[in-house]
Amino acid sequence: MNEREQGKYLSFIGMVEDFEGKNKLRIKDITSRQITDFVRHLAEQNYASKTIQRHISRFKFFLFRAEEENMSVNNAFKQKVYVPKAESLKEPYFDEEELEKIFNADLKGNKTLENVRDNLIIACWTGLRVSDFLGQLDISNFIDDFIEVTTQKTKSKVVIPVHPHVKRILINRKGQLPEKMTDQTFNKRVKLLCKELKFNDIMKGGIVEKVKKRKVIGMHPKWKLITSHVGRRSFATNHYGKIPNSVIMGVCGWTKEEMMLHYIKKSNRQHAVALKQYWDKIYS
Repeated sequence: MNEREQGKYLSFIGMVEDFEGKNKLRIKDITSRQITDFVRHLAEQNYASKTIQRHISRFKFFLFRAEEENMSVNNAFKQKVYVPKAESLKEPYFDEEELEKIFNADLKGNKTLENVRDNLIIACWTGLRVSDFLGQLDISNFIDDFIEVTTQKTKSKVVIPVHPHVKRILINRKGQLPEKMTDQTFNKRVKLLCKELKFNDIMKGGIVEKVKKRKVIGMHPKWKLITSHVGRRSFATNHYGKIPNSVIMGVCGWTKEEMMLHYIKKSNRQHAVALKQYWDKIYS
């Protein structure tokens, strides 16, 4: 077990000790009920469902090891434990009006914000993963009015038309792409950009706590929830229903429609408005 994994288990032990309080658990008395109480304890502290599931696995890991060492355990711990279903969150994306606002923003010569803005626009109009638009994308990938690149994750070749915003960025930068940066740096700077542009709508979402390093669900201004994933999410959401799904999948390199649908973040009302507009067009 490497140092990082050891740290995770030590953190888990601290959580169990916090859960126990003065009523220390004895291995032989632990059943699925005690584990369920532990789950409830974590849920009350706003731990995400996936995080809770990982801690259940760690809890049972120790109990199985105890059993292997011929320690007395209660087999009832092996029963399935219910984990609260993950909240259905509408993760943030930028609609086309917001992208126009970002693209045309006067950043008063702030080179750092201009650089992250241009990278963000490229991400939102190409649908590329962060490992591609901040990693291997190079000006040599621009051929005529298309981008041809082999994605780092799936090694699939994608061909993407160059959006007018992206063309303008290249013109403004004399044929060069904006400066590259790490994913972590991008995530910090894109928040500063979005804060500067006053994306302050309050949304429900998860933010990783710095101290405990875990995602906590709460109500936050939109700018705080923006990460590198917003590009791919915005591309898919803005084009969904306007062009065939197969086109979106081909551009983004998805092989299954369900993979694409995971990125679609329109609300139920937005879908209803689209249907109303379609009916108005047909029957008016």
